[in-house]
Amino acid sequence: PEIVKNEPYGEKADIWALGCILYQMATLQPPFYSSNMLSLASKIVEADYEPIEEGTFSERVIDMIKWCLNPDPDLRPDIIAVSSRISDLMMKLMDGLYTSQNSLERKAERDRKRAQKFFLERDKIRVTYDGPDEDIETSQDRVNFLTLWHCSTSQTTETFSNEPTWLSLALISQFVGFALTSVSAGICVSQKKLRQIDDPIQRLLVQLHKIIFITQLPPAPHHHIKRRLVERFKKSLFQFGSDPYNLKVELSKAIIEELLNENSYYEPTNSR
Repeated sequence: PEIVKNEPYGEKADIWALGCILYQMATLQPPFYSSNMLSLASKIVEADYEPIEEGTFSERVIDMIKWCLNPDPDLRPDIIAVSSRISDLMMKLMDGLYTSQNSLERKAERDRKRAQKFFLERDKIRVTYDGPDEDIETSQDRVNFLTLWHCSTSQTTETFSNEPTWLSLALISQFVGFALTSVSAGICVSQKKLRQIDDPIQRLLVQLHKIIFITQLPPAPHHHIKRRLVERFKKSLFQFGSDPYNLKVELSKAIIEELLNENSYYEPTNSR
């Protein structure tokens, strides 16, 4: 209001702004609004705003908004008066904040000690199996940890790996954290149950590679309309303002058109 009336203003203008913020948080609309600037200035000076419905919020909230939106700066509170009015709420919230902080700190300390204990036990096991005894490194103490044995059926024999993967006991215990005495495990997967993954991104990259390859070919001796169309299409893909999403959409459309042409979709004899 002081600014509208061209009067000197101080920190209490910020308190009036705080009242506007509280009002909009409570009602989800600004306290003063009008498309006519003269009408808006009149509402601000006269504190003409829609009152908050009774019972929607506590009396403290409603009184605080009225107090902060007072058009007279002498009757409007300063920040000290506002703080004193809500000091009990602030202390209650700060107590809850400190309690939560202390609880999180204790939990973090417990997690730190638990992790430290785990790493100490792992180091003890590592020292036990990394000692000077060279028998650990010999082949008789090694473990065939993960071997892909061949899969045999009544008709065919399929082999995935001819050489097993050998890991020493010391190396295994270093990662899993405990000693292994013997391991006899194998994975048997038939090639008939394996299939190639269809990556949609790869199809987009293949289509983009085709476009770039065509546009980088040497100039044709005569005018080639299809190549001209491809060059214009590439230019539209990478023009100023184009984004990755638009590039993905256009390449997907090109892939669909290519599939339709390969399946003779546009031929007149095709029944649709």
